Amino acid sequence: MLDVITGLIVLLVLLATFSVALIRQQRGEQRLADTRAAVRLAEQTATALQLGQSPPTPVEGAAIEIVPLQSAEGMPGRSWVRIRVTNNGRSATLVALAPTPASGGSK
Repeated sequence: MLDVITGLIVLLVLLATFSVALIRQQRGEQRLADTRAAVRLAEQTATALQLGQSPPTPVEGAAIEIVPLQSAEGMPGRSWVRIRVTNNGRSATLVALAPTPASGGSK
């Protein structure tokens, strides 16, 4: 009887360990998915700005922040911008070259 109880205890400990590992893996996958979504939205925003379009509308739980940095030397009508996207607590930052608002996005 003692061997059966010991076997059940070992089995329960293994089950608890695997359950905790599975939960941690799922949380990690969700964090990675949120980070990937933030990077994709930052890239889409940079592309839209480079084409002279308005930035995409962020999905629920996401925010886009665009901060002008400085004018690009030797490239009139262009300036550097920092794009920071936050998606469900995960963020991505991208620096891109975009037309200045005064140039109207002309090439």
